[in-house]
Amino acid sequence: MSKALKSKRRPKETTVEQEDASVEKMADDSSVLTPSTMKELPITTMCTKISELRAEFLAELRSSVVSLQAIIATQVQHLQVVETLLSDVEGRLIAMESQISSVTAENKAFK
Repeated sequence: MSKALKSKRRPKETTVEQEDASVEKMADDSSVLTPSTMKELPITTMCTKISELRAEFLAELRSSVVSLQAIIATQVQHLQVVETLLSDVEGRLIAMESQISSVTAENKAFK
């Protein structure tokens, strides 16, 4: 009968702090949420973990956006330099065209 009494004992009671610590440890141990780990975690812990992961994702996304904006700004500067150089080349080609026209006119005069 002592075995029957032992098996019917209530489990050792834990405090709320101990349960919270246990849940936090479980959440920390499962940095990646999988279906099996999600079954073990309470809803509030899952929501907290999802919020943390969302915040990390948004921070990385913002960082990526800032990096892309810097790259785009650099490319815009390079395009402005190329545009300036092409304008200079265009001016030189126009000058050469006028010189060729005047030389052609002089050649016709000599003939």
